[in-house]
This record gives sequence, C-alpha cells and structure tokens, in this order.
Amino acid sequence: MENRTLKIKNYVVDENLFNLGLATGCNPNDCTGECCSDGVYISLEDHKKILEYKDIIKKHMDETQTIDELVWFEAQTEQDADFPGGVCIGTQVYNDKCVFLNKEKRCVLQVTAVSLGLDRWAIKPFYCIAFPIVVAENVLTFDDMMNDKALCCTAKESLPENIINACKDEFVYILGEEHYRKLTELLMVRRGIKTYGHL
Repeated sequence: MENRTLKIKNYVVDENLFNLGLATGCNPNDCTGECCSDGVYISLEDHKKILEYKDIIKKHMDETQTIDELVWFEAQTEQDADFPGGVCIGTQVYNDKCVFLNKEKRCVLQVTAVSLGLDRWAIKPFYCIAFPIVVAENVLTFDDMMNDKALCCTAKESLPENIINACKDEFVYILGEEHYRKLTELLMVRRGIKTYGHL
C-alpha cells in the first residue's frame, strides 16, 4: 500500500509531502518576499489577465518598480508541459527583484486585487500563489528553492508543522476543498490515525 502511486485531482502526490514540516507557527502567509527575488514563469492566461489590470497595477507601484508594461515580461515564451497549452512566459527581474514586488516586499498584483475588493489572489499567477507547493511534471510536491533561506518556506522532516496542514490555503487553491480533504485524510493514514478502509 505504501508503494502505490497516489493521485489526487489527476496530480501524482509526492510522498515527501507527508513527512515534511515547517517550523511551529510558520506558513507562507508569513512571507517576507525572498522567493520573489527572481521572476516567475506564468501561463499566457495569467499574462493576459495581468495586462487587463495594468493601469490599476501601475497606480500601486513605487519608485523601485517600472510602470512600463513592455518591461514586465520576457520577450520570448517558453515551452513547458506544466502550463495550459504547454507554453509559459517569464516575468522580468527589475532592481534585483520580481518586477511586481514593491519595496515593502509585497506583490502589487495582490495589493491591486485587494484594493478592488477582489479575492487577494484574483490577479496573481498560479505558481506565485502555490509556492512553496509546486506542480512539476504533473507531480504535486514541495519546491525547496528557499530551504534555509526563508523560514516561511523551509520544510524539513525534523520540523513539527506538517506542510499539508501549514500550507492549507495553497493546497486548497490547487486541489479544491474536497480533494484537499482527501489529502489530509491520507496524512492521517500515514500517521496511523485513520485506515484506508475509513477514507
């Protein structure tokens, strides 16, 4: 049973998710922006959505950012099967940080959405929302890019708060409430709290 491939919502679930933990009280809501020092690859749909809000986004940018939308994205698209249509485009780095990160280490895409009364993630790209959870080659897993660099995104087996619980918002965004519940039940199975017969 332990060796079977687990799939939820068509994603293969990395078994490491059941073992990795964050420090007590830590989760991505404590983000300090270190993960945004580089740009991010986004879908063409997210690219289009951002440009639809460009005029309002510019009003929330500060002097460390550029309001020239022609500088916001890389010139060429990239092939990547993890994105709809197999194509993505990168956001640019400007002043040593993602072009959308302000001097207060906050994403202006999220700031803009909140200012409009939208869901905080309404304009934000998929992988920005999901981090430090990632989908890579259709595997739902943890992105260790910021391990030991940012406490809110450092996950290790020795840390107490299981990542499935600590990153609930991110998993729910990716999977939906029902599939997230299945994931938490599988976590309880791993911990001996439930058996497969009671899922």
